[in-house]
This record gives sequence, structure tokens and C-alpha cells, in this order.
Amino acid sequence: MPFTDPNVDDLRRQSKSFAAIARYNAGSDAVAGGSEPVRTTVCAASADFFRVLGVKPFRGRLFSAAEGAVEDEGVVVSHGFWQQSLGGQSDLEDASVRLEDHRFPVVGVLPPGMEFPPNVEVWFPASIYPKNPYRTAHNWSVVARLRDEISRGEARAEIATIAQELKKEYGTQTDAFNFGLAPLRERMVKNVRCLLLVLGGAVVLLLVIACSNVANLLLVRATTRRKEIALRAALGASRWHLLRQFAAETILLILAAAALGVLLALWGVPLMLSLYHGNLPRVGQIGVDSGVLAFTLGISLLLGFVLALVPALRVSSAGLQADLQEAGRSSSGGTASSRVRNLLIISQIAITLMLLIEAFQPTRVE
Repeated sequence: MPFTDPNVDDLRRQSKSFAAIARYNAGSDAVAGGSEPVRTTVCAASADFFRVLGVKPFRGRLFSAAEGAVEDEGVVVSHGFWQQSLGGQSDLEDASVRLEDHRFPVVGVLPPGMEFPPNVEVWFPASIYPKNPYRTAHNWSVVARLRDEISRGEARAEIATIAQELKKEYGTQTDAFNFGLAPLRERMVKNVRCLLLVLGGAVVLLLVIACSNVANLLLVRATTRRKEIALRAALGASRWHLLRQFAAETILLILAAAALGVLLALWGVPLMLSLYHGNLPRVGQIGVDSGVLAFTLGISLLLGFVLALVPALRVSSAGLQADLQEAGRSSSGGTASSRVRNLLIISQIAITLMLLIEAFQPTRVE
């Protein structure tokens, strides 16, 4: 359950395991003062909140080092809110917003990608609320940063002891009888981690299908060019010359397809995100990743190079005449090539059926 103000204060005083402890509470509220009034997600946070998260301002500053007078505090906005509602103005001196019946100066802008709690656009000081003295008013979530020399197990044992002592001291005046501890990343993705792993596996299988399909097409193309390959070899072309020719052709084809794929990704990812209205954690950070593009391009180039070896390695002085005679009669290819192509087709069908079966399984994301 969320924390009460007295429990947070006791945890801060008694705990030795944390470098900083912060309380926060997010919810929807109206924010005025930008280009137009908006209703968005805002977060009341204590002064140590950004220190706990290790966040540095993109522009301006963050909350002051200690919780003090409301008049000395301002709000911190997300990078997106700064661009859309405040026009991306570089000078924040005249920027202000009205929130919770207070007029706050905008003192800082957070870097792109800062999304904790999820979907929050404006962070304002929790000090505008007077502390509730009751230990049954559970109003705050708590986030903390472990000291470097402290393990999770040690911190978990310490806060459990603190909770038990508070329960003994205050009895029925407090609801909490234990405090839990969980890594922030694990807490944020616990409901979707399994689904994301399955989705990642499906993407890998889809890449295998695509590579198999390309491999099949290139093998068919090489088979239909057996007569051409035999003629080139008979005229003196070495395996190295044939390898360079087929590698160049394949790589050009792959690069053209990669360019088209990147364009489709740049267009399709924002479109899918605009159609998504769920609560997937950190959905704002989903985009076209350069590392993923480099990996898939490397796999594709490696596949193209390996397939370029096939026609070059098949060249032999003993088989030149046979290839010329057989290619003149038929372009269907040898038995070995047919078996490889059939194996690739069977593999594609099997993997595709696996993906279809998994895609139609009911899935719930909380």
C-alpha cells in the first residue's frame, strides 16, 4: 500500500541503507499557462525525487535541495510539454503555469525520455500540501536510491525491521506492518515483461522467416543462372571473380531493400504509437533504434555473402560441361538445390504457423 507522511519521515530518519528517499503521487489535473489549458498527468514530488532517479535538467534547474517554502519553489516540465505548450522557449524566466490553485514559475525542463511516473508532464513540489499526521492516510508512493555498499537484501531486512518496530509502537494507529522493496525497473515492467519477451521471440522468428524467404529466392536465382555461371567459368573466370560478382549483386539488392525497410519503419512506428492507447511502460521511448537497424543490416549482409558463395563454390572443372548441358535442357536445378529450397519452405511454413497460433492466444496487459 502507499506510505503515510509519518511513515516516510520515520523511514528517512531511521534507515541507513539509502542515499536518498523521496515521496511522490501522480494524478490527472488541469494545467494552465501554456499555449492553451490542458488536462494532463502531473506529479507532486519531494525535493529528493530527481536526486533519487539521477536525473539532470535539460534546461534550467530542478527542485531545491531541501523542502522549503512554496514561494521559493517552481515546477519542472517534461521535454514534450516544454516544446508543445511552452513553445520550446530557451529563456524560462517568464514561463509559468497555474496548477492546484497555485501559480508556479517553470524552473526547469527534463531531458527527453524522462517518463517516471509514466505519462507525467509536470512535476511540482509536494511541499504545497501540509503533512498529514495520521498513519492511516496512505497518500504517497516512495522511491529510494540504495547506497553503493548496501545490498538489496540488507536494505530489505532493515526496512522490514523499521516497519515492525513502528507497528509495535503505534499499534492500531498504523495499518502498515511491513515495508517491501523492489527494483524500479522490475516494478515498472512486471505486468508486461513476459509479453515483451514473447514479442521479442516473435520478432526473431519473423527475421528468420524473412531470411529464409530471401535465401530461397536467391538460391532459385542462382539455379536459373547455372548456364551463365558455367560459361563464365569456361571462359576463365575464377571462383574469386564469381564470388565478387554475386556478392556485389546481392549486397546492392540488400541495401536497396534495407533503405526501403528503414523508410517504412520511420513511418510505421509513429503510426502504430498514435493508434496505441494502452498503458505499456515507457511507451514514449519506443522508436527506431540505430542498434537494432545495424544488427538486422549485419545479419542481412552476412546472409547475402553466404548465399553469394553458393554459385561460386559449385564451379569445378569436372562439372562445367555437365552444367552447360543440363542448364540447356532445364532450369529446375539439381537435386541438392531442390532439397535445400524445400527445407527452407517447410521451415517458413512451420515458423509461420507457430506465430499465427501465438498471435491468436488471448493476452491481457495490466
